[in-house]
Amino acid sequence: MTPRAPQSKKGIKELGDTFPPAHIGATQTLYRSHRSEDGPLYYCNCGQCRFDPPRRMRTEYGCCYTADAPEVAVLENLAGHTPLTTTWADSRVVSEVTPLRTHKVADGTHPNLGSWGVWAELQFGTQRRQTQSWGAAFRKAGFEGVRHRSRRANATSDVCIAFFGLPGEHEDLLSSRPLSPIDWHLLRTVEQRFGIQCFPPAPLLD
Repeated sequence: MTPRAPQSKKGIKELGDTFPPAHIGATQTLYRSHRSEDGPLYYCNCGQCRFDPPRRMRTEYGCCYTADAPEVAVLENLAGHTPLTTTWADSRVVSEVTPLRTHKVADGTHPNLGSWGVWAELQFGTQRRQTQSWGAAFRKAGFEGVRHRSRRANATSDVCIAFFGLPGEHEDLLSSRPLSPIDWHLLRTVEQRFGIQCFPPAPLLD
């Protein structure tokens, strides 16, 4: 039975324990694009990303952001760095990420999110205070992350998982292995799927 829609944002916290879950198991392979000198399993708490902790909670947890396809991981990591250049691509790699156990995450792709007072802003909005508040509410309700659509991919089939964990780099919840540099084949896939072409760096002017 679908619960009644809450009358305010407070309802999200009250109904969080009945919010639809998704279970991300150890057989599921995800992908994360990151700087080549950094480890792949970093839980961000800088406050600039979608489900980062609110300011008052930044010492409590962070989020490790993953995607269900290598090209989506590259697109998410690219973020505001457009245009895509070979210099940017050469400084990144894509790693495979696998949960060490099954994680119960809030399913932000569920079709009836309005029943909980949650709308498309959860995954497509740019107001970080709002999305981070939702993330904190999901964590308080016992979820270990959030399953959501990729805002940048502009396709309903592209899914991302943000995992909650202690801030910083650690390997107690997820495992990883390097997949590959962001090579010409992956860049070609990014261009074909999302229309983002990779350019060489602009020459320096005398």
